[in-house]
Amino acid sequence: MFNHMVSSFKFGLRSPKSLGEIYKQGKQERSSQPILNLTNSWWAPVYGGQCGVHNQYCVVCGSTAHTNGADHAADVSVTIGTSIYAANSGTVETKGWDPSGFGLMWKINTNGDRHYYAHLSQIAAFKPNVGEPISRGRYLGKSGSSGLGNPDNEHLHFHVQDGQFQNSSSGVSLVDMTGFTNWPDYPGQPNGISVTCGLMGR
Repeated sequence: MFNHMVSSFKFGLRSPKSLGEIYKQGKQERSSQPILNLTNSWWAPVYGGQCGVHNQYCVVCGSTAHTNGADHAADVSVTIGTSIYAANSGTVETKGWDPSGFGLMWKINTNGDRHYYAHLSQIAAFKPNVGEPISRGRYLGKSGSSGLGNPDNEHLHFHVQDGQFQNSSSGVSLVDMTGFTNWPDYPGQPNGISVTCGLMGR
């Protein structure tokens, strides 16, 4: 009956695909606590940085490409060749080229939360491979601009989503992640206006 009802209406990309998702949304709406927020057990995927007088990298939010499960994404303003590290332990789901625009990337699953590291210029050739465990702090590769079609737009695209598919998953806020300092504009302005929304780096 539920499938018949769904097929009778047009829903947006973020609409529930199952009764389980409806139940999950209901639980979230009833909660008085912040929803889908990282804890300090997650570590920033970069070290140091130089953003004005700060010893962290600038983070830009609000790109029109940051939709659905990437709505809390951070574009970390690193130069090509900056070392990137795993923000948490988990299982490798993707390692290599992604044709959708992420370029060279990693996707890691931590208890159902998927974290993305995209536009890399180089990926660590050694293990772990897809399906294998990876530890927090493990070296992943070098930042770059792959998949963007613009070699001058180097940055690290980093986001965490709650669920497997970006068009039906919820974006997870990076607030409280160790090494991330959010500013009032995080996760970005409406209508795709890019703003500097925080700092990242340990």
